[in-house]
Amino acid sequence: MSDISADADYLTGIDIYDTYNCGSACSADGVPGWLTVGGTSLSSPLIAAMYGLAGGSHGVAYPALTLYGHLATSSLYDVTSGGNGYCDGVGAASCGDPNTSGAGILDCDYPASGTTPSAGDRACDALTGYDGPTGVGTPNGLGAFAKIAPTATIAGPTSVTHGTTGRWTATVHDPFPAGHPWSATRGTGATAAPQP
Repeated sequence: MSDISADADYLTGIDIYDTYNCGSACSADGVPGWLTVGGTSLSSPLIAAMYGLAGGSHGVAYPALTLYGHLATSSLYDVTSGGNGYCDGVGAASCGDPNTSGAGILDCDYPASGTTPSAGDRACDALTGYDGPTGVGTPNGLGAFAKIAPTATIAGPTSVTHGTTGRWTATVHDPFPAGHPWSATRGTGATAAPQP
């Protein structure tokens, strides 16, 4: 499962010139030269560099949590097609069951036994929102790596007059997944009222 994705296709990767011991990736005789890099070899350093350019993890113990606070914003491009299995989200009609080849489970859309694929499985296919192959999507600039925190607003009287009562309400919004808004009201005779 991915937290975020980047350019994993070696055909649209980046060309690099390896000057030292690139082996058969460069040529049949292992002579240094140009090669195109994609997949994890490109995506991991791209994402690491973006975290660095955005100022690091901002003190968050689990840095990927910041990404989830930006779900469904313009900071992320939501990848909605393709997949991470052998069939790449094309379905049984176009691919057939690759798990019958005797090489083990090659496509996670297909159960270990049986022949009916689970098309639209979030663990295997790119779908709207978070999914296994692409995580929260691909970054659109550095915004998805920006520090994010809960926000609070306080509503109520702006001044206090002796002998009168007042009521103030604080509402907090947690931007992270499974975060819940809550509010508390204080004043004469008021008690905290958390909301689910």
